[in-house]
Amino acid sequence: MQNRKIFIITLTLALALSATAVLAEEGSTTNTNRQRPGQELKTRLQDRWNKQCETLEARVDLQITRYDNNKGKHLAIYDRMKEKLAKVLERAVGAGYDVAQLQADVATWQTKIDKFKTDYAAYIDKLKATQNYACGNSQGQFLAALKDAKAALRVVHQDSIDIRLFYQQTVLADLRALKAQKTGQTADRPSSDEANGESSSNE
Repeated sequence: MQNRKIFIITLTLALALSATAVLAEEGSTTNTNRQRPGQELKTRLQDRWNKQCETLEARVDLQITRYDNNKGKHLAIYDRMKEKLAKVLERAVGAGYDVAQLQADVATWQTKIDKFKTDYAAYIDKLKATQNYACGNSQGQFLAALKDAKAALRVVHQDSIDIRLFYQQTVLADLRALKAQKTGQTADRPSSDEANGESSSNE
């Protein structure tokens, strides 16, 4: 009789424990199912951001290569224009023209070109600085560096506009005024045609 009571008590405890384990497992499964949609959304967003970062980093690399090449092209054009201006000035001085204003213009124009070189180098440096940070894993430092580079690029664009407009509106105007000067050696009058041609090709 005593053994029967012990058997019943043991069986009751076993059944109770089994029921508790089943309920606990069902509760855990329910919680997992509730969390899964949120986790999947987070994963999808992270994958999308990673792809965007890869695209951004590839564009940065392309921009560095392209602007390094373009800088040389710009400077080559400016150098050719300066050479032609130097020849015009040399002939004008030899013919007795007053070239003081044109010389001042050329000096100012050179200052603008020097600023362009400096700002262009600063832009490239800022663009390369983005490569020090991993997009999506730098607490916003990559995007901040990219923003600085874009601001520097706007300065470069403005420098290029300033150089072109100063040449077209000031240098060429003084070249025409130089050509109109009256001297005793009109046969050697300098021509601004060469400089005009280079300016047109640079627009």
